[in-house]
Amino acid sequence: MKQLILFTGIILLSCVVVSTVVIPAKADSENIEMLTEVIEESEEEVYVLKNNDGVLCVYMKGEDKPVLNTDTNISVLPKEDQKKLENGIEIIGEKALHQALEDYCS
Repeated sequence: MKQLILFTGIILLSCVVVSTVVIPAKADSENIEMLTEVIEESEEEVYVLKNNDGVLCVYMKGEDKPVLNTDTNISVLPKEDQKKLENGIEIIGEKALHQALEDYCS
């Protein structure tokens, strides 16, 4: 009987140790991973889509010379998009840029 109580106590103590040490450590590693993704995204290049003489162009943020001239004529886009492109649309990261160009140029 004493052995059963001792064995049960050891199991309960083990459960307490695991729940206080292992589970928070796993949660911390998940939080660190999420934070790393946010930092990586914030370090990505910022592009600006703008109207340049009636054509959709891609600029690096803060630059005056386009890095890419598309063949897309702005006049074929909806009026709302044309207005946005007059001021410039900021795009963060290459993946988002490719998606935006696919949306506007197809």
